[in-house]
Amino acid sequence: MRGISLKDGKWFKETLLLYALSRFEPLGRKTLTRILRVNEGTVRGLLNGLKEHGYICVDKTGVRITPEGCVELKERLERMHIKSVKDFPQEGLKIGPSSVAVLICGVTRRETLGLEERDQAVRAGAIGAVTITYYNSVYTMPGVYGNLEVEAPEWYRAVSNTFKPEDGSYIVVVFGENHWVAVEAAFSVAVKILTTQNLP
Repeated sequence: MRGISLKDGKWFKETLLLYALSRFEPLGRKTLTRILRVNEGTVRGLLNGLKEHGYICVDKTGVRITPEGCVELKERLERMHIKSVKDFPQEGLKIGPSSVAVLICGVTRRETLGLEERDQAVRAGAIGAVTITYYNSVYTMPGVYGNLEVEAPEWYRAVSNTFKPEDGSYIVVVFGENHWVAVEAAFSVAVKILTTQNLP
């Protein structure tokens, strides 16, 4: 996938920062250091770069995302083919302590057991990840369940209540120590999937 590399840590941190501001604002620098898991100097550098592009504004109350920043975030999510990011229900699934799911659309179908996605999530700081595919109106957890509705109804209810995917979609559920670790890892998993697709 041209333009995004799993080695581009700055791009992921910028994207997570914009996403955090789109959810909660204003945010102070100390809060951003905890969300991004970097020091204040690194946060300052990220903020300066985003401010130069007009994606954020900073005032006495903290940091806010601008309309231009919202457009940039939307474009970044589209480049990762992420259609939606949502908190994932944990009741009865024995995952956590914090779980986030991303809906990835418009990618070429490929065989997967979910191991590459899980390993990428762990490399990005998460505890683990589960990959679910949706083809021909059937949710599958590759290598585990062939049909969630029949074999794992609790997972089926959680997934179907969270997303309404189009055929051929991937749903990646990432669990981490906190919400933001899970979100950043989910972004990296999306890019990992796309790097095997030869997409623009």
